[in-house]
Amino acid sequence: MSVNDFDYDDYVKSLEKILSMTEKDYWTQYIDVNRHQVNVAKTYLWVAAALVGAYAALYSQYKNAILSSGLSTISMVVISVLTAVTAFGLCLYAIPARKGYQSIAEISWGEFSEQAYNLLSEKRKHSYISVLTKLIDRVDNSTCYNVRTNKERAKLLRITSWILIISFSFSLISAFSLSLSNLDVSITSKVKQEVIMDNDNNTTPKPNEAPQNQPVADKPDVPKPVGPIGTLPPNYTTHAENPPKGSIRVTEGLDKGGETKKE
Repeated sequence: MSVNDFDYDDYVKSLEKILSMTEKDYWTQYIDVNRHQVNVAKTYLWVAAALVGAYAALYSQYKNAILSSGLSTISMVVISVLTAVTAFGLCLYAIPARKGYQSIAEISWGEFSEQAYNLLSEKRKHSYISVLTKLIDRVDNSTCYNVRTNKERAKLLRITSWILIISFSFSLISAFSLSLSNLDVSITSKVKQEVIMDNDNNTTPKPNEAPQNQPVADKPDVPKPVGPIGTLPPNYTTHAENPPKGSIRVTEGLDKGGETKKE
């Protein structure tokens, strides 16, 4: 072989190797990466749906506590719900791959066979090299388009993952804030109850104690006499008085011979 001759055989082998590599890259983007992204989007979709369902159940159970917890807690709860709903919508939008995937042949595979036939009819040499070159160009263009499609969907899924993380984080913060507010309310009510009980105990006098506000009367430190016996006791008088009728007269010196007379 002279110096000016071209080594077409090696060139054909190189084109075949390049075509084999581009085909692998094309099918990787079209099948493997596409399937993986769809599975990830389905996972995010279920996570978003689970968060929305959990938020709805918790709100129906703790509605009064949430509404009375304050503006900051209510805002965090609203952000949690809205971000979960947004993530759900992004997953639904990302799954179908809006830009789609580009095939190798523009119309059908028959265009390549038509090209080979036209080259044969024109009696042109190296028709195989021409077909290989066209195939490589088409596969390369389709692969680049599919890579851009997967990148766009990967960007949406990455944003969705961060939105889900934000939603879950805000839900944890709102739950912690709600538990703290409920704890403060319970502690305050317990303290009020204890204060009320203490006040009741302090204001209720004991049976064996006299009221502090009422003065205590002074009493002599001697035993109290029994008092008169009977309801109408007899009236005893001396001889110096003018006794009434029906009374008993006691004379002086009864122990010396005196006498008692009833008048």
